[in-house]
Amino acid sequence: RQLVSEGLIEIGENKRSRVIDIEAETLEQMFDLQAMVESYSAGLAAAQITDEQLDDIRLIQADLEAMYYGGAAEDDSAYFEHNTRFHNAIHRCNGNPRLYDIVENLVEVPVAMFIKFGRSTNSDHSIDYHRKIIDALALRDTRLTSLLMQTHIETVRQEYRQLLQDADPQASDDA
Repeated sequence: RQLVSEGLIEIGENKRSRVIDIEAETLEQMFDLQAMVESYSAGLAAAQITDEQLDDIRLIQADLEAMYYGGAAEDDSAYFEHNTRFHNAIHRCNGNPRLYDIVENLVEVPVAMFIKFGRSTNSDHSIDYHRKIIDALALRDTRLTSLLMQTHIETVRQEYRQLLQDADPQASDDA
């Protein structure tokens, strides 16, 4: 339902859902918003995160890694569920409920891309960025946290650009 409300999934008359056609320009716009808003939110979170909240984020990351490295690396849906929990836990600490509502929708952008392409990006890279983001949060370093979140999202963007190009070589000429 959330992806439908965001315009990423369409429900046909036969009640079957399908991912909208995502062009290179749409992909870029979605990631522009995600990089800008999530990095800002993560920076705010770093300024006011509590030790308890940081411990919760560490536990979510530990669960993600246990799932991923424990034999479920090929289960993209489980990875995305844990990844969404990780991002949302950070953004809940930003002190701005309205911003959180906006960010919560943007966190789903990679899920929509996965649905579109039938595969995810390199989760090992994402796990590494998650660890670095946690370290920056622990330092309460707003600028570093913001920069790492933005870099994390930009890395995912680059990977999905490649997936889009592989699916439609013409799309890379348009980007």
